[in-house]
Amino acid sequence: MQVDGFVIEPGALDSLVIETVENLKKNTGRSDLLGHGLGVVWRRLQRNGMARYRDYGPFWFALKDELRRAGYPVGDETDPVIAARYRGSSGAHTLMAADTFRLYSLSTYAVGTNRFDLDGDGGEAFMLFDRDMEEAMPV
Repeated sequence: MQVDGFVIEPGALDSLVIETVENLKKNTGRSDLLGHGLGVVWRRLQRNGMARYRDYGPFWFALKDELRRAGYPVGDETDPVIAARYRGSSGAHTLMAADTFRLYSLSTYAVGTNRFDLDGDGGEAFMLFDRDMEEAMPV
């Protein structure tokens, strides 16, 4: 499978990251976009259920790496190929790419979707499955 679908070109998120940092400073006095944003992601997962990791689609494992580095208890399972492909040029870029995809996903797919066509031809799909997050769900 060629992993090209949904990849955001380098530099495409620069203005969004800058604008978001400016808004964060104005609204909260903080400038740590990554730290603030990861807290928002974690609270969303806690509030809406751990299954909502799927909202982040192929960006999940790169985002999960950022969450883990920041000390959130998300476990160690990863997909290194997918994580590398969907990692941004910085943690803030990864966060913004993942959240941009989340908004797209919520307006396009049914909540809980874990199948994503990454090669654009409707052929082989990427099946997002993170055992750590699945096991964290209440039974």
